[in-house]
Amino acid sequence: MTDVEPALAGSTRGVVTLADGAQYIEIQGATYRVRFDPALNTWLIVAPDNPFAFSGALPVRLTEEGQWQVLESLCLRGGGQCLGGLTPEPVTEAIDYSPFEPLADNYDVPPTARPAVRELLHSANRRLLQGDFYNPHSPLLPVLHSLDALRVQLSEDARAFFSRLGPVPLRNVVSPAPTLTPQRAFIELFDEHPGVVIGESHQAIASKRWLMENFKPLYAKGVRTLYLEHLMNDLHQADLDVFTRTGRMSDNLRRYLELLDTGHRTDPTGVYSFLELVRKARAQGIEVRALDCAASYRLDGLEEPGGILRQEVMNYHAEGVIRSGRAARPNDKWIALVGDSHVNFYKRVPGLADLQNVPGLRIVDAGPGQASGITPDPGEYYRPSMGRPDGIVQADLRLAVETRPQRVQYLDPQSAPPGVIRPRS
Repeated sequence: MTDVEPALAGSTRGVVTLADGAQYIEIQGATYRVRFDPALNTWLIVAPDNPFAFSGALPVRLTEEGQWQVLESLCLRGGGQCLGGLTPEPVTEAIDYSPFEPLADNYDVPPTARPAVRELLHSANRRLLQGDFYNPHSPLLPVLHSLDALRVQLSEDARAFFSRLGPVPLRNVVSPAPTLTPQRAFIELFDEHPGVVIGESHQAIASKRWLMENFKPLYAKGVRTLYLEHLMNDLHQADLDVFTRTGRMSDNLRRYLELLDTGHRTDPTGVYSFLELVRKARAQGIEVRALDCAASYRLDGLEEPGGILRQEVMNYHAEGVIRSGRAARPNDKWIALVGDSHVNFYKRVPGLADLQNVPGLRIVDAGPGQASGITPDPGEYYRPSMGRPDGIVQADLRLAVETRPQRVQYLDPQSAPPGVIRPRS
Protein backbone atom coordinates (compact mmCIF):
# COMPACT_ATOMS: atom_id res chain seq x y z
CA MET A 1 0.00 0.00 0.00
CA THR A 2 2.74 2.47 0.85
CA ASP A 3 6.49 2.71 1.23
CA VAL A 4 6.05 4.26 4.69
CA GLU A 5 7.33 1.90 7.38
CA PRO A 6 5.32 1.17 10.54
CA ALA A 7 6.48 2.75 13.78
CA LEU A 8 8.85 0.55 15.77
CA ALA A 9 8.10 1.91 19.24
CA GLY A 10 5.69 4.04 21.23
CA SER A 11 1.90 4.16 21.16
CA THR A 12 1.82 3.78 17.37
CA ARG A 13 4.09 0.72 17.21
CA GLY A 14 3.13 -1.41 14.22
CA VAL A 15 1.00 1.36 12.70
CA VAL A 16 1.71 3.09 9.38
CA THR A 17 0.83 6.80 9.51
CA LEU A 18 0.47 8.62 6.17
CA ALA A 19 1.06 12.31 5.55
CA ASP A 20 -2.66 13.09 5.82
CA GLY A 21 -2.89 11.40 9.22
CA ALA A 22 -4.65 8.25 8.01
CA GLN A 23 -3.34 5.17 9.81
CA TYR A 24 -3.12 1.55 8.64
CA ILE A 25 -2.07 -1.86 9.91
CA GLU A 26 -1.44 -5.18 8.22
CA ILE A 27 -2.99 -8.52 9.22
CA GLN A 28 -1.95 -11.65 7.34
CA GLY A 29 -0.98 -9.62 4.28
CA ALA A 30 -4.21 -7.56 4.15
CA THR A 31 -4.25 -3.82 4.86
CA TYR A 32 -6.81 -2.18 7.15
CA ARG A 33 -7.46 1.41 8.15
CA VAL A 34 -7.40 1.97 11.92
CA ARG A 35 -7.82 4.65 14.56
CA PHE A 36 -7.07 4.70 18.28
CA ASP A 37 -10.07 4.95 20.62
CA PRO A 38 -9.11 6.43 24.01
CA ALA A 39 -12.41 5.37 25.60
CA LEU A 40 -11.59 1.73 24.88
CA ASN A 41 -7.81 2.22 25.08
CA THR A 42 -7.32 0.17 21.94
CA TRP A 43 -6.90 0.38 18.19
CA LEU A 44 -9.96 -0.20 15.99
CA ILE A 45 -10.26 -1.39 12.40
CA VAL A 46 -12.63 1.07 10.72
CA ALA A 47 -14.34 1.56 7.37
CA PRO A 48 -12.14 3.67 5.05
CA ASP A 49 -15.19 5.70 3.98
CA ASN A 50 -16.37 6.34 7.56
CA PRO A 51 -13.35 6.05 9.88
CA PHE A 52 -14.96 7.79 12.85
CA ALA A 53 -18.07 5.62 13.05
CA PHE A 54 -18.39 3.36 16.08
CA SER A 55 -20.78 0.90 14.48
CA GLY A 56 -18.95 -1.83 12.60
CA ALA A 57 -15.51 -1.06 14.08
CA LEU A 58 -13.39 -4.01 15.18
CA PRO A 59 -10.91 -3.95 18.10
CA VAL A 60 -7.35 -5.18 17.53
CA ARG A 61 -4.19 -5.50 19.60
CA LEU A 62 -0.50 -5.94 18.85
CA THR A 63 0.92 -9.18 20.25
CA GLU A 64 4.35 -9.46 21.85
CA GLU A 65 5.53 -10.99 18.59
CA GLY A 66 4.54 -7.79 16.74
CA GLN A 67 1.51 -9.31 15.00
CA TRP A 68 -1.92 -7.63 14.96
CA GLN A 69 -4.80 -9.71 16.26
CA VAL A 70 -8.59 -9.13 16.16
CA LEU A 71 -10.16 -9.21 19.63
CA GLU A 72 -13.41 -10.99 20.36
CA SER A 73 -15.45 -8.11 21.80
CA LEU A 74 -15.25 -4.80 23.62
CA CYS A 75 -17.92 -2.51 25.05
CA LEU A 76 -17.84 1.07 26.18
CA ARG A 77 -17.38 1.51 29.90
CA GLY A 78 -20.73 2.01 31.63
CA GLY A 79 -22.63 0.06 28.98
CA GLY A 80 -23.79 1.19 25.56
CA GLN A 81 -22.52 0.06 22.19
CA CYS A 82 -20.39 -3.02 21.85
CA LEU A 83 -17.87 -3.97 19.22
CA GLY A 84 -18.28 -7.35 17.60
CA GLY A 85 -15.54 -9.87 16.98
CA LEU A 86 -16.43 -10.70 13.40
CA THR A 87 -13.66 -11.26 10.91
CA PRO A 88 -13.17 -7.96 9.08
CA GLU A 89 -13.57 -7.62 5.37
CA PRO A 90 -10.02 -7.01 4.15
CA VAL A 91 -8.98 -4.11 2.03
CA THR A 92 -7.96 -6.15 -0.98
CA GLU A 93 -6.00 -3.40 -2.65
CA ALA A 94 -4.46 -0.05 -1.88
CA ILE A 95 -6.52 3.06 -2.38
CA ASP A 96 -5.37 4.71 -5.60
CA TYR A 97 -5.20 8.49 -5.18
CA SER A 98 -4.04 9.10 -8.75
CA PRO A 99 -5.86 11.49 -11.10
CA PHE A 100 -8.45 9.73 -13.21
CA GLU A 101 -10.04 10.17 -16.62
CA PRO A 102 -13.83 9.88 -16.92
CA LEU A 103 -15.36 6.92 -18.71
CA ALA A 104 -16.10 7.44 -22.37
CA ASP A 105 -19.82 6.67 -22.36
CA ASN A 106 -21.12 8.13 -19.08
CA TYR A 107 -20.25 10.32 -16.11
CA ASP A 108 -19.24 7.52 -13.75
CA VAL A 109 -15.99 7.54 -11.81
CA PRO A 110 -13.83 4.67 -13.16
CA PRO A 111 -13.58 1.59 -10.90
CA THR A 112 -9.95 2.16 -9.88
CA ALA A 113 -10.77 5.61 -8.49
CA ARG A 114 -13.96 4.71 -6.63
CA PRO A 115 -12.43 3.89 -3.22
CA ALA A 116 -10.67 7.27 -3.20
CA VAL A 117 -13.80 9.12 -4.36
CA ARG A 118 -15.83 7.36 -1.67
CA GLU A 119 -13.34 8.69 0.88
CA LEU A 120 -13.48 12.17 -0.67
CA LEU A 121 -17.29 12.26 -0.40
CA HIS A 122 -17.23 11.42 3.30
CA SER A 123 -18.63 14.20 5.48
CA ALA A 124 -15.20 14.69 7.08
CA ASN A 125 -13.97 16.02 3.71
CA ARG A 126 -16.97 18.25 2.91
CA ARG A 127 -14.98 21.49 3.30
CA LEU A 128 -12.32 20.17 0.94
CA LEU A 129 -14.99 19.34 -1.64
CA GLN A 130 -16.63 22.75 -1.21
CA GLY A 131 -13.33 24.55 -1.73
CA ASP A 132 -13.48 26.14 1.73
CA PHE A 133 -10.39 24.27 2.93
CA TYR A 134 -7.11 23.47 1.26
CA ASN A 135 -4.65 20.91 2.52
CA PRO A 136 -1.59 20.83 0.25
CA HIS A 137 -0.53 17.51 1.77
CA SER A 138 -3.83 15.68 1.31
CA PRO A 139 -3.51 12.62 -0.95
CA LEU A 140 -7.07 13.37 -2.07
CA LEU A 141 -6.10 16.48 -4.07
CA PRO A 142 -5.54 14.69 -7.41
CA VAL A 143 -8.85 12.87 -6.95
CA LEU A 144 -10.60 16.14 -6.06
CA HIS A 145 -9.30 17.85 -9.19
CA SER A 146 -10.44 14.94 -11.37
CA LEU A 147 -13.89 14.84 -9.78
CA ASP A 148 -14.21 18.62 -10.09
CA ALA A 149 -13.53 18.37 -13.83
CA LEU A 150 -16.17 15.65 -14.12
CA ARG A 151 -18.71 17.68 -12.11
CA VAL A 152 -18.14 20.75 -14.27
CA GLN A 153 -18.48 18.73 -17.48
CA LEU A 154 -21.73 17.15 -16.28
CA SER A 155 -23.10 20.54 -15.22
CA GLU A 156 -22.27 22.09 -18.60
CA ASP A 157 -23.80 19.16 -20.47
CA ALA A 158 -26.97 19.36 -18.36
CA ARG A 159 -27.41 23.06 -19.06
CA ALA A 160 -26.79 22.51 -22.76
CA PHE A 161 -29.37 19.71 -22.78
CA PHE A 162 -32.10 21.92 -21.33
CA SER A 163 -31.13 24.81 -23.61
CA ARG A 164 -31.59 22.57 -26.66
CA LEU A 165 -34.75 20.96 -25.33
CA GLY A 166 -37.03 23.87 -26.08
CA PRO A 167 -40.55 24.23 -24.68
CA VAL A 168 -41.94 21.05 -23.14
CA PRO A 169 -45.64 20.80 -24.03
CA LEU A 170 -48.27 20.51 -21.35
CA ARG A 171 -49.33 16.91 -20.87
CA ASN A 172 -52.88 15.80 -20.21
CA VAL A 173 -52.61 13.36 -17.31
CA VAL A 174 -56.12 12.14 -16.63
CA SER A 175 -57.05 12.01 -12.94
CA PRO A 176 -58.36 8.63 -11.75
CA ALA A 177 -62.08 8.32 -11.14
CA PRO A 178 -62.93 9.39 -7.58
CA THR A 179 -64.82 6.12 -7.09
CA LEU A 180 -61.60 4.12 -7.33
CA THR A 181 -59.68 3.18 -4.21
CA PRO A 182 -56.25 4.86 -4.01
CA GLN A 183 -54.48 1.54 -4.57
CA ARG A 184 -56.52 0.63 -7.63
CA ALA A 185 -56.16 4.13 -9.05
CA PHE A 186 -52.39 3.92 -8.54
CA ILE A 187 -51.99 0.51 -10.15
CA GLU A 188 -54.18 1.50 -13.10
CA LEU A 189 -51.80 4.34 -13.95
CA PHE A 190 -49.59 1.62 -15.42
CA ASP A 191 -52.33 0.57 -17.87
CA GLU A 192 -51.59 3.63 -19.99
CA HIS A 193 -47.99 4.39 -19.05
CA PRO A 194 -44.69 2.45 -18.84
CA GLY A 195 -43.72 4.12 -15.57
CA VAL A 196 -44.60 6.58 -12.82
CA VAL A 197 -42.36 9.11 -11.09
CA ILE A 198 -43.12 9.51 -7.38
CA GLY A 199 -42.05 12.64 -5.54
CA GLU A 200 -41.48 12.92 -1.82
CA SER A 201 -40.03 15.00 0.94
CA HIS A 202 -37.18 12.68 1.80
CA GLN A 203 -38.11 12.43 5.49
CA ALA A 204 -41.67 11.41 4.57
CA ILE A 205 -43.11 8.10 5.70
CA ALA A 206 -46.04 8.05 3.26
CA SER A 207 -44.09 7.58 0.02
CA LYS A 208 -41.93 4.72 1.28
CA ARG A 209 -44.82 3.04 3.08
CA TRP A 210 -47.01 3.30 -0.02
CA LEU A 211 -44.38 1.66 -2.19
CA MET A 212 -43.66 -1.12 0.30
CA GLU A 213 -47.35 -1.92 0.63
CA ASN A 214 -47.78 -1.98 -3.15
CA PHE A 215 -44.66 -3.76 -4.38
CA LYS A 216 -46.59 -7.02 -4.79
CA PRO A 217 -49.37 -5.62 -7.01
CA LEU A 218 -46.78 -3.50 -8.83
CA TYR A 219 -44.82 -6.63 -9.69
CA ALA A 220 -48.01 -8.31 -10.87
CA LYS A 221 -48.59 -5.30 -13.13
CA GLY A 222 -45.16 -5.76 -14.73
CA VAL A 223 -43.04 -3.32 -12.73
CA ARG A 224 -39.50 -4.70 -12.55
CA THR A 225 -37.34 -1.68 -11.67
CA LEU A 226 -37.31 0.88 -8.87
CA TYR A 227 -35.10 3.88 -9.65
CA LEU A 228 -33.83 5.77 -6.60
CA GLU A 229 -32.36 9.22 -6.13
CA HIS A 230 -29.39 9.40 -3.68
CA LEU A 231 -27.93 6.08 -4.84
CA MET A 232 -24.94 6.52 -7.14
CA ASN A 233 -24.33 4.29 -10.12
CA ASP A 234 -20.56 4.35 -9.82
CA LEU A 235 -20.43 3.85 -6.04
CA HIS A 236 -23.48 1.66 -5.34
CA GLN A 237 -24.82 -0.15 -8.41
CA ALA A 238 -22.36 -3.05 -8.25
CA ASP A 239 -23.38 -3.69 -4.63
CA LEU A 240 -27.06 -3.36 -5.57
CA ASP A 241 -26.58 -5.92 -8.35
CA VAL A 242 -24.99 -8.40 -5.93
CA PHE A 243 -27.84 -7.81 -3.48
CA THR A 244 -30.38 -8.43 -6.25
CA ARG A 245 -28.73 -11.72 -7.21
CA THR A 246 -27.84 -13.12 -3.79
CA GLY A 247 -29.81 -11.25 -1.13
CA ARG A 248 -26.53 -10.35 0.59
CA MET A 249 -26.10 -6.63 1.20
CA SER A 250 -22.55 -5.32 1.43
CA ASP A 251 -21.46 -3.37 4.49
CA ASN A 252 -20.77 -0.34 2.29
CA LEU A 253 -24.31 -0.29 0.89
CA ARG A 254 -25.96 -0.97 4.23
CA ARG A 255 -23.94 1.76 5.96
CA TYR A 256 -24.75 4.24 3.22
CA LEU A 257 -28.49 3.56 3.42
CA GLU A 258 -28.37 3.85 7.21
CA LEU A 259 -26.59 7.20 6.92
CA LEU A 260 -29.17 8.29 4.37
CA ASP A 261 -31.96 7.47 6.81
CA THR A 262 -30.18 9.24 9.65
CA GLY A 263 -29.43 12.33 7.59
CA HIS A 264 -32.97 12.68 6.27
CA ARG A 265 -34.58 11.70 9.57
CA THR A 266 -36.81 9.08 8.01
CA ASP A 267 -39.26 6.93 9.98
CA PRO A 268 -37.85 6.80 13.54
CA THR A 269 -39.14 3.24 13.94
CA GLY A 270 -36.93 2.16 11.02
CA VAL A 271 -39.85 0.44 9.29
CA TYR A 272 -40.39 2.86 6.40
CA SER A 273 -36.80 3.78 5.66
CA PHE A 274 -34.60 3.80 2.57
CA LEU A 275 -32.85 0.68 3.86
CA GLU A 276 -36.10 -1.23 4.26
CA LEU A 277 -37.39 0.07 0.94
CA VAL A 278 -34.44 -1.50 -0.87
CA ARG A 279 -34.87 -4.75 1.05
CA LYS A 280 -38.62 -4.96 0.41
CA ALA A 281 -38.20 -4.22 -3.30
CA ARG A 282 -35.76 -7.08 -3.68
CA ALA A 283 -38.05 -9.42 -1.71
CA GLN A 284 -40.80 -8.79 -4.28
CA GLY A 285 -38.52 -9.29 -7.29
CA ILE A 286 -38.08 -5.60 -8.13
CA GLU A 287 -34.55 -4.49 -9.02
CA VAL A 288 -33.19 -1.25 -7.57
CA ARG A 289 -31.24 1.04 -9.89
CA ALA A 290 -29.27 4.14 -8.94
CA LEU A 291 -30.31 7.44 -10.55
CA ASP A 292 -27.32 9.49 -9.42
CA CYS A 293 -23.56 9.30 -9.82
CA ALA A 294 -20.85 10.88 -7.67
CA ALA A 295 -20.59 13.87 -10.02
CA SER A 296 -24.36 14.55 -10.03
CA TYR A 297 -25.03 13.99 -6.34
CA ARG A 298 -22.32 16.06 -4.70
CA LEU A 299 -22.34 19.56 -6.13
CA ASP A 300 -20.71 21.14 -3.07
CA GLY A 301 -19.00 24.38 -4.03
CA LEU A 302 -20.67 24.58 -7.45
CA GLU A 303 -24.28 25.44 -6.62
CA GLU A 304 -25.55 28.73 -5.28
CA PRO A 305 -28.13 28.63 -2.44
CA GLY A 306 -31.62 28.46 -3.90
CA GLY A 307 -30.24 27.67 -7.36
CA ILE A 308 -31.43 25.05 -9.83
CA LEU A 309 -28.14 23.32 -10.67
CA ARG A 310 -29.07 20.20 -8.70
CA GLN A 311 -32.41 19.94 -10.50
CA GLU A 312 -30.77 20.39 -13.89
CA VAL A 313 -27.91 17.98 -13.28
CA MET A 314 -29.89 15.25 -11.53
CA ASN A 315 -32.84 15.40 -13.95
CA TYR A 316 -30.51 15.27 -16.95
CA HIS A 317 -28.48 12.37 -15.59
CA ALA A 318 -31.49 10.43 -14.29
CA GLU A 319 -33.36 10.86 -17.58
CA GLY A 320 -30.45 9.19 -19.35
CA VAL A 321 -30.39 6.33 -16.84
CA ILE A 322 -34.11 5.65 -17.25
CA ARG A 323 -33.97 6.04 -21.03
CA SER A 324 -31.17 3.46 -21.21
CA GLY A 325 -33.09 1.12 -18.93
CA ARG A 326 -36.22 1.40 -21.06
CA ALA A 327 -34.22 0.69 -24.22
CA ALA A 328 -32.65 -2.40 -22.67
CA ARG A 329 -35.96 -3.76 -21.36
CA PRO A 330 -38.75 -2.17 -23.40
CA ASN A 331 -41.48 -4.47 -22.10
CA ASP A 332 -40.80 -3.88 -18.41
CA LYS A 333 -42.56 -1.22 -16.40
CA TRP A 334 -40.75 0.93 -13.84
CA ILE A 335 -41.18 3.37 -10.99
CA ALA A 336 -38.89 6.14 -9.75
CA LEU A 337 -38.72 7.70 -6.28
CA VAL A 338 -37.16 11.15 -6.17
CA GLY A 339 -37.39 14.40 -4.26
CA ASP A 340 -40.50 16.39 -5.09
CA SER A 341 -38.53 19.11 -6.88
CA HIS A 342 -37.49 16.51 -9.50
CA VAL A 343 -40.92 15.11 -10.45
CA ASN A 344 -42.49 17.77 -12.65
CA PHE A 345 -41.53 21.34 -13.48
CA TYR A 346 -39.71 23.14 -10.66
CA LYS A 347 -38.43 26.70 -11.13
CA ARG A 348 -38.97 26.18 -14.87
CA VAL A 349 -36.78 23.05 -15.01
CA PRO A 350 -38.67 20.07 -16.50
CA GLY A 351 -38.93 17.11 -14.16
CA LEU A 352 -38.41 13.43 -14.84
CA ALA A 353 -42.11 12.85 -15.45
CA ASP A 354 -42.11 15.61 -18.07
CA LEU A 355 -38.97 14.26 -19.74
CA GLN A 356 -40.25 10.66 -19.78
CA ASN A 357 -43.86 11.61 -20.61
CA VAL A 358 -45.29 9.65 -17.68
CA PRO A 359 -47.42 10.70 -14.69
CA GLY A 360 -45.79 12.45 -11.76
CA LEU A 361 -47.35 11.58 -8.39
CA ARG A 362 -46.48 13.49 -5.23
CA ILE A 363 -47.12 11.42 -2.07
CA VAL A 364 -47.34 13.39 1.17
CA ASP A 365 -47.70 12.65 4.86
CA ALA A 366 -51.11 13.55 6.29
CA GLY A 367 -52.65 13.84 9.71
CA PRO A 368 -56.10 12.82 11.01
CA GLY A 369 -58.82 13.64 8.49
CA GLN A 370 -56.36 14.78 5.80
CA ALA A 371 -55.94 11.56 3.79
CA SER A 372 -57.10 11.73 0.19
CA GLY A 373 -57.27 9.65 -2.92
CA ILE A 374 -55.23 10.38 -6.03
CA THR A 375 -56.28 13.83 -7.23
CA PRO A 376 -54.78 16.67 -9.29
CA ASP A 377 -51.91 18.19 -7.33
CA PRO A 378 -52.77 21.71 -6.12
CA GLY A 379 -49.09 22.30 -5.43
CA GLU A 380 -47.37 23.34 -2.23
CA TYR A 381 -45.15 26.24 -1.24
CA TYR A 382 -42.05 25.34 0.76
CA ARG A 383 -40.40 28.04 2.79
CA PRO A 384 -36.59 27.90 2.67
CA SER A 385 -35.39 25.33 5.20
CA MET A 386 -32.84 22.57 5.68
CA GLY A 387 -33.68 19.49 3.66
CA ARG A 388 -36.42 21.10 1.56
CA PRO A 389 -36.44 23.16 -1.63
CA ASP A 390 -37.31 26.83 -1.35
CA GLY A 391 -40.10 27.15 -3.84
CA ILE A 392 -43.29 25.65 -5.19
CA VAL A 393 -43.55 21.94 -5.90
CA GLN A 394 -46.39 20.60 -8.00
CA ALA A 395 -46.76 17.23 -9.68
CA ASP A 396 -49.47 16.01 -12.01
CA LEU A 397 -51.18 14.11 -9.22
CA ARG A 398 -51.13 13.97 -5.42
CA LEU A 399 -51.87 11.32 -2.81
CA ALA A 400 -52.09 12.10 0.92
CA VAL A 401 -51.57 9.15 3.28
CA GLU A 402 -52.34 9.42 6.98
CA THR A 403 -49.06 8.75 8.81
CA ARG A 404 -48.87 11.56 11.38
CA PRO A 405 -50.63 11.91 14.75
CA GLN A 406 -51.15 15.64 14.20
CA ARG A 407 -52.56 17.50 11.20
CA VAL A 408 -49.98 18.66 8.66
CA GLN A 409 -49.85 22.25 7.41
CA TYR A 410 -49.68 22.54 3.62
CA LEU A 411 -48.89 26.04 2.35
CA ASP A 412 -50.95 27.20 -0.63
CA PRO A 413 -48.75 28.18 -3.61
CA GLN A 414 -50.67 31.45 -3.71
CA SER A 415 -49.14 32.32 -0.34
CA ALA A 416 -45.64 32.38 -1.85
CA PRO A 417 -44.17 35.89 -1.70
CA PRO A 418 -43.35 37.88 -4.84
CA GLY A 419 -40.15 36.73 -6.49
CA VAL A 420 -40.68 33.01 -5.89
CA ILE A 421 -40.29 31.29 -9.25
CA ARG A 422 -43.38 29.35 -10.29
CA PRO A 423 -42.99 25.82 -11.68
CA ARG A 424 -43.59 26.76 -15.33
CA SER A 425 -43.79 30.56 -15.38
